[in-house]
Amino acid sequence: QITVSELVSGHSVTAVTLTTSTTNATSSGTITPSAATIKNSSSTEVTTNYSISYSAGKLVINRAATATTGNCASLTYNGASQTLASGGSHVSYSNNSGTNATTYSVTVTAGSNYTFSDGTTSKTFTITNATLNVTATDYTGTYDGAAHGITLSGSGVTGATITYSESLS
Repeated sequence: QITVSELVSGHSVTAVTLTTSTTNATSSGTITPSAATIKNSSSTEVTTNYSISYSAGKLVINRAATATTGNCASLTYNGASQTLASGGSHVSYSNNSGTNATTYSVTVTAGSNYTFSDGTTSKTFTITNATLNVTATDYTGTYDGAAHGITLSGSGVTGATITYSESLS
């Protein structure tokens, strides 16, 4: 908005250039007017008949709200580093990966022109324990004094190795 005073009746400002000091969020920016064009009621330019002074205005651009809600699938221990959070608009994450089954705190940072609508700057995510099922295969036999092997099988964790040791007494 521009404010004009002391124009001759029938004259109007038909154009003015407004230059801002920034297009980013700020509380101390400026809007500087220049190059005004004044025309009479017949649309004839009469700008040269005026001594024009310009006064800058204050520019305040508030940060836009964004949420810290990123996407985090249900994570289960798999032996590899996993990304804990992703997504969300105008945010970045740090401390955002984990390998072991535990709870992690991920730091969330809003972009320079944004603020968090919920005030949150961290999220907690958990990598849960993997489930490993170990089954001993049944053995039925008659005592004959000889050692007999046993078979173990596992399921639930890809690439798991089952080590068996026996202690006879």
